[in-house]
Amino acid sequence: PPSALHRHSSKARALLLRCLRHTMGGDAAMLCQGLSAQIVPGLYNAAVAEAAQAQSSSADLPWHAARTLIATLEAVLPPAKAPLSDSGHPVIALWRGQWPFLEAALLRWPSSPISDQPLAAAAEALGTAAARAPALLPEALALLGQSMAARPMPDAQLKALRAAILEAPCPPLDAAAAAP
Repeated sequence: PPSALHRHSSKARALLLRCLRHTMGGDAAMLCQGLSAQIVPGLYNAAVAEAAQAQSSSADLPWHAARTLIATLEAVLPPAKAPLSDSGHPVIALWRGQWPFLEAALLRWPSSPISDQPLAAAAEALGTAAARAPALLPEALALLGQSMAARPMPDAQLKALRAAILEAPCPPLDAAAAAP
C-alpha cells in the first residue's frame, strides 16, 4: 500500500528484485510477468496519486511511489556486461508498457525543488536503460531530448544522456542482427 512506502522503499525493492531475479535463474519472462500483473500497476496508481497531490500542493513531496516504480524498472535491466538488443525481450516490453509513466515524470509532472524528483530518478533510469537495453536507445534518447527542451534546467537529463552515450555498447546491437 502507498502508506507503507518510505524513503528507503525504492532501494530495498531494487535489491529484493535483483535477488529474486538471481534466485529465479534469470527467468526474465516470469519475473516481468509477475511484476506486470501484481506490482507495477499498484506502484503506477500510487505514483499518479502522488502527481495529483504534487500538482495541488506547494509542499515538497518525496515521491516514494514514483521512485519505487523507477527502481523496479531498473532492477529488471540486465547487468552492464550483458546488454539486451532483442526488442521482443520481456524486459523491453515491461519498460515500453511504462513509457507513459516515464513521459509524465519527465515532461508533465512537477519536480521537487529540493531533490528534482521524480524527474531525476526517471532520467537516470532512462540513461541506464538506454545503455543496458540498446533496443530502447532511440526511444530513450528521444524522450530525454523532449524533456531537455521542456525544462529550463535539464541537468538530470544531460547527465542521463551522457551516461547512456558513455555506457552503451558499441556497436549498440549484435552485429549479426544489425547486418542487412
